[in-house]
Order: sequence, then structure tokens, then C-alpha cells
Amino acid sequence: RMVTEGRTAEARSLIARLLALRPEHVPLLRLAAWVHLEAGDLAEARAVIDHTLRLGPLLPEVQLLARTIGQSE
Repeated sequence: RMVTEGRTAEARSLIARLLALRPEHVPLLRLAAWVHLEAGDLAEARAVIDHTLRLGPLLPEVQLLARTIGQSE
């Protein structure tokens, strides 16, 4: 919701703090990749989704976001 309200920096900060606590939480990593993509930071979105794919490669929502990021580059 923060991103859709234009509060991308706040969302990125919150996600970074949460990932510090749970660095391999796949749903949170997927959210982080999406937020980076929405912010136009394709390099960071790609890095996060690549890491996420190593942790949860068979999750359809991760694969879909990976394809979306790949198409954005």
C-alpha cells in the first residue's frame, strides 16, 4: 500500500529493517523485489529476485515476478 500511495522510500526502509530480521523470508524478498521494480531500480530488483529464486525456485509468484523484472530490463 505504501508504494501505491507514493511512499516508496518508506516502504523500502521498512522492508530493509524486516529483512535484517528475516533475511531468507521468501514472501518478504518477493515484496522487496516488487518495490524495487516499482521504484525503477531494476538492478536491485534483479539482484533480490535472483536471490529469492535460489531460496524458493518453484514458487509461481516468484517465477512470475522474475519474468516481469526480466521483461522490464
